[in-house]
Amino acid sequence: MKKEKVAFLVSGGITIISLFMPIVSFLGISINFMRGDGILILILCALAMVLSYFNKNKLCLVFVALSIIVSIYDLSKLVSNEYSSAFLGSGFYFLIIGLIAMLITSILNLKNEKV
Repeated sequence: MKKEKVAFLVSGGITIISLFMPIVSFLGISINFMRGDGILILILCALAMVLSYFNKNKLCLVFVALSIIVSIYDLSKLVSNEYSSAFLGSGFYFLIIGLIAMLITSILNLKNEKV
C-alpha cells in the first residue's frame, strides 16, 4: 500500500476513535459525539475508508467532505448553544486533527491517482 493510503486509514481510525472520546465536559459530566449525529459521522468515515481501500478516491473525497460538514454543524451547535461555558475535551481535538488529515490525504490520493 502507498504511504498516503496508509495515512488515510490511520487518520480515519483516529477520527472514529475520537467519536467515543469526550467532546465537552461541563460540571463533571462528559459528553461524547455518539449522541446525535456521531453515528452518521462514523458511517461516513467508515465508508470513506472502505472506498479509499478500493481506490474510489473521488467518492472517498465526497464522503470526507460530508463528514466534515456534519461535524462542523454539530460542533457549532454543541459549543454555542448547550455548553457555552464547557471545556473542550480531547475528543474534540482528535476529531479536528483526524478530519483534517483525512481531507489532506484523500486529496493526495486523488492527486496521485491522476499522475
